[in-house]
Amino acid sequence: TLLFKMGYELIKTHDLVLCQPNCLEDMFGMIEKNIFFFRDEEKFEGPIVIGVDSIATLQTGAEDEGDYDDQHMGLTARIIHQGLRKVMGHVARKKIVLIFLNQYRYTMARYGDEFATTGGRGIPIRASLRIRLSNKKADIVMKGRTPVGVHTDAFMFKNKIAVPYKTARYFFNFKTGIDKISDLWESALTIGLLKATSGGNFKLNKDTIIRREQWEEYITKKFKSVEKCKESLLQQAIKRGFITPYK
Repeated sequence: TLLFKMGYELIKTHDLVLCQPNCLEDMFGMIEKNIFFFRDEEKFEGPIVIGVDSIATLQTGAEDEGDYDDQHMGLTARIIHQGLRKVMGHVARKKIVLIFLNQYRYTMARYGDEFATTGGRGIPIRASLRIRLSNKKADIVMKGRTPVGVHTDAFMFKNKIAVPYKTARYFFNFKTGIDKISDLWESALTIGLLKATSGGNFKLNKDTIIRREQWEEYITKKFKSVEKCKESLLQQAIKRGFITPYK
């Protein structure tokens, strides 16, 4: 109950469909079948999100059926290109959110970006959003000897619907996911609503001095919910010139 009051959304497992394809061809076939099943046969009107985890670990059908020493140069990239050409039209018309997870690999290039994604250029070319997630060992948050979360940098590598090449830093809690309380704290610091003073204290206004561990209690008492606090910070950001509303 407390999680819902503070704005956390728990995943309803009975709304999830788990598919475990053996190869890339099976993966694209499952995507196509699920799109038509939920959109046409069941007349499902709500949002549908299909996540693929992950492209780097899926093999092709030829690799699955062949021997270990068989050569399949570029086969994964060709299948991904062909599969995307087949399903992307259905994804757009049926209003589906399709998310591909991939891993970065080091390249042999001496110049430019030292990282590359597996599976060719099919997904990067057709993607509307590309987000690079990264963190370091120093970003891990410990509670005693137990890791409780990690600070993550999300770099917007490609963006067709907003301004690209921006970085968002957030705290990912291993129990609850992205921590909205920490996001609001960072937003308040960014727009200058919170100002650091001595002794780990922060000045909220002329009469209020607050510490980081008191932030959640303050939101609960003053705003009652995360959404109301978020709306208040949004108005402050517009007023201070950090956000320009679209007209």
